[in-house]
Amino acid sequence: MQSTIQIKGLTYRDAAILSEKIQAAIVEGAKALILDMSAVAHMDSAGVGQLVHGYSNAQAKGIPLVLVGAHCLVVETLRLMDLLQFLPLYDTVEQAQAGLLERSGTGD
Repeated sequence: MQSTIQIKGLTYRDAAILSEKIQAAIVEGAKALILDMSAVAHMDSAGVGQLVHGYSNAQAKGIPLVLVGAHCLVVETLRLMDLLQFLPLYDTVEQAQAGLLERSGTGD
């Protein structure tokens, strides 16, 4: 089961919400996490920290985590911090789903 998590913000004010949502999806049995970042216009260091923390938690459980729909400023922040090598980025949820299938070896 893939779980798509809608993210509305990644700043110090709301970064903890991401961690809670990722943990809830893991507890519910998600086999892959898709973070829809289309509503995130920017993020600060707390948001980056929570994103990395969420990625680490998912990886520890063998659950892939990918990003979808990130705005250019968010992508640039991730690129500058060299995080795109760990956090695959897709334009749409459908592309992310296909990419996850391909990565798992079950795609055509």
